[in-house]
Order: sequence, then structure tokens, then C-alpha cells
Amino acid sequence: MAAVLLAATSCGDTENATAAPTVTPLGDEPADFAVRGRWPEPGRPQLRYRVDVANAPCSPADCQQAIERAAAAWNATGLADLQAASDRDQQVVAIGWFRGDRGVQRSFGTTSAIAHAGPVARATFLHFDADREWNAESIYTTALHELGHLLGLDHSHSDVAVMGTAAVRPVRLTIHDLAGLHSLYGGDGSLTTAPSDLLIGGPVTQLRRVAPPATTAFAVFDTDGDDDAEVLVWRTDPKGHGTLTAFHFTAGRRLSHTRGPFPGVIAAGAKVGFVTTDRGHRYLVCHCDNGRVLLRQFDEHGFPGNPRRPLAPELADGATASVAGDVDGDGVIEDVARSAGRR
Repeated sequence: MAAVLLAATSCGDTENATAAPTVTPLGDEPADFAVRGRWPEPGRPQLRYRVDVANAPCSPADCQQAIERAAAAWNATGLADLQAASDRDQQVVAIGWFRGDRGVQRSFGTTSAIAHAGPVARATFLHFDADREWNAESIYTTALHELGHLLGLDHSHSDVAVMGTAAVRPVRLTIHDLAGLHSLYGGDGSLTTAPSDLLIGGPVTQLRRVAPPATTAFAVFDTDGDDDAEVLVWRTDPKGHGTLTAFHFTAGRRLSHTRGPFPGVIAAGAKVGFVTTDRGHRYLVCHCDNGRVLLRQFDEHGFPGNPRRPLAPELADGATASVAGDVDGDGVIEDVARSAGRR
């Protein structure tokens, strides 16, 4: 997941894995999840996998069972259908243990990665590094993480999330993982609505647990100039370090991917607005209480950075933050609002 670290600014002068997951409320902390893609079919993703035990580090039965446990944990959310493939299945996730360069991704041994998941696309894969030491439990926790990638989730910055990158991997899905999956594929009632949810044009599309009222603000703005808008959420509390996350959508208001989180983008205590110039240059404007104006400029990919060209003072003064926009490019303006649900 790409991230841009800007200098921090201020307005001053300088258990049983197959059981249905139980989650702890976040309070005023937003869920920390990232999305790298989505399966296009409506409803829950239905993936079939086949485990190649040719280089299995333990007994084939133990390896197969560990993968099945990880799949069952995601299935228990009601938003995924991961099953062992039958002989009739044509499109399957290929799972196995490999060494070095496999011709599909960066080589094992060149980074600290112990496993690689393929793209969110047909004929994808999950490869374990055969030169590592494995047992049934490490296979399970690693598969739990990598299957999350195959479902469309990217790395979380939370140390407790299954999709995080902590050295000790969690054994149970957390609210961070569930909020990401629910934001991608909807909900089945297992995650109730809360004031930190954002409704995109109505109750059908929701970003789950991303915008607690006490610590975040949000707006709708086209950051990358592709004629559809992104939902931008940023931290307003000092602990959040002005971090901004952009949520991108595809046809039908479906979440497709995220950009960020980008720390240090928003100045503490600032009034935030957005503006696009006649030449298509896109800016985030922070008006501070002391009269100082801080600028960020979005590049063609929607990444915020220090401005490459100045912004006319009258344009900066006119910058506003709207909570409505065309998020999927279909010509219909969607309103974005916090849910009235209870925690």
C-alpha cells in the first residue's frame, strides 16, 4: 500500500477461528483498513482453492486443515465463500510452498515476506516460502492474512488487525478487518450500524467505522481528476496527526480501493476546503485560526503533496468542503452522511 509521509503541520508558527467473530467497539478510534481491489460480481466473493502439498512442510492433512481453518474464519463473516475446489472447478486459487523466483511476483528471499498473495482476479494464488519453518499454527495465521488480501483487503496500520503487519499474527478477525470487508461487500447484519459509519448516497453503500464524530471529518472531492469524486476522511484530533484517507468507488457506488493513509496532510485546528483551478490543478486548503494558509496539491494519482505551483489567494479563500458529489461517475450526485445507528 502506497503512503506519503508529509511533514507534520500545525496552525502554530512552526480463539476458535471458525466461530463467528466477536469484536470490541472502537470508541472514538476509526477502523484502520485499506482496500486494494474487489471482486466484481454482486454478493460475496466465491473462491475455490486447491492446496499443492508437494513441498508441504508438515503432514498434508495438517497443511490442508490449517488452510481450511483460515478460510472458515473469513466464511464466518457471511461475506465470503472460500471452499476447497472440486475436480470440476476451473478457476481456483493455487496454494502451495515454493522457493525463490516463481515467475509471478518478487522472489522469496529478497524481502522479509514469508508468503505472497496474488491479485484480486481469477487464477490468483497464495504462495508460502518453502525455505521458512512452518507448523500448523503459523500456516493458519499466515493463510488468514493472505486470504484477506485475496478478498481485496490491503495492509492495516493496526497492530491488532489480522491484516496488519505485526510480527506476531492475530488468530481472530478484528473490527478493523470486518469493517474493511463490510465496506467492500455490504453487510449481513453481523456488524450493526454506528455513528462512525458513512452512508454513500443512501443506506446501501456504507463505509464502516471510518468516521467517529469526535475525531474525524469528511468531504467529497475529485482528487485525481478522473471525473468521479472520492470520499475523504481525515483525523481532527492531535493523536491522529492530520491523517487523510481517500476511498475510491466504481460503478454502482461500490468501494474499489483506498489511497493512504497519508499522515501530516491536515493542519491541526484548521478549516479545511478543496478547490480545482481552471487548469485542473487540485488543492487541499487549510485555513488556520492565526490567518496562515497551508496548501496540499493532489497529483494525477490523487496523492497529496506539497504544492508544485502557487494558488491564487482568491481561490484559496473560496475553497470549500462539500459532503456531496458524483462518487462513481454516473452523473448522479450522492450525499454522504454519518449513520444514525448506535454503537
